[in-house]
Amino acid sequence: RQDDTWAVDLGFRDGNGGSVFPLDLTYRSSNRRPWQYQLGLQSNSLTTVSGLLRLLGVRDRLSAQIEYQIDPRLSVFLSAERHRYESLGGSTLAYGNTLNFNTSYRLLGGSTQWLVGGSAAWESNNVVDQIPDDLKPLLNPNVGPESLVPDKYADIGLSMYLGRGQLLSTYPMASSPLSASPRWFTDLWVGYIEPESTVGVAARVGMGTSLFGGDELGLTAAYDDRLNRVAGAGPSYQIQLYYRFYLGR
Repeated sequence: RQDDTWAVDLGFRDGNGGSVFPLDLTYRSSNRRPWQYQLGLQSNSLTTVSGLLRLLGVRDRLSAQIEYQIDPRLSVFLSAERHRYESLGGSTLAYGNTLNFNTSYRLLGGSTQWLVGGSAAWESNNVVDQIPDDLKPLLNPNVGPESLVPDKYADIGLSMYLGRGQLLSTYPMASSPLSASPRWFTDLWVGYIEPESTVGVAARVGMGTSLFGGDELGLTAAYDDRLNRVAGAGPSYQIQLYYRFYLGR
């Protein structure tokens, strides 16, 4: 049985348009089957909703997630959030809401896990009419707010996950560690994306190992058609090398 868990992440980011201190607070309830919930508060967090906003903006977010385990193999997840996109200088670009639904079915359990499932996401934003003054010197005059934040976005698709253990970069609230090092994962998502009205693909791989116990050194890589959510944007590529140490593990 996992106890209630709190996590706090602090950071510093310096970029074009200003400097910010990202803050991430997360609470996850104890493992009270069949229900489990998670609450989150993020301020000045990095956003991948568009390539331009990743460089020039941040997101504030209040989120809630509920997980319901129907049986030992089948689980469903529902999450909702209220968010605000803004420039690094603090100018508001959009307010909006996001809903996510996921379901997963476990084909293989134990230290090595194999899951298949489905997901759907919806996002709606109230975007400002003009680019804020603090961003105008950094952007081409032809760039409008719709190039930074999408008015609407939706996707629906099928997924598969295969991995050993839980990497702290992917599951930061996971109990320490569920399997011996090294821990690894790979997952794949294929689905339909709006407003492009096209088929999208997302794939991730990662590997991590503990050096001293209660810590993890790892590397992850990702390709994702869903992260850049503005119309006409291309896919997102990410490579992350990280080290994390968790107190109390």
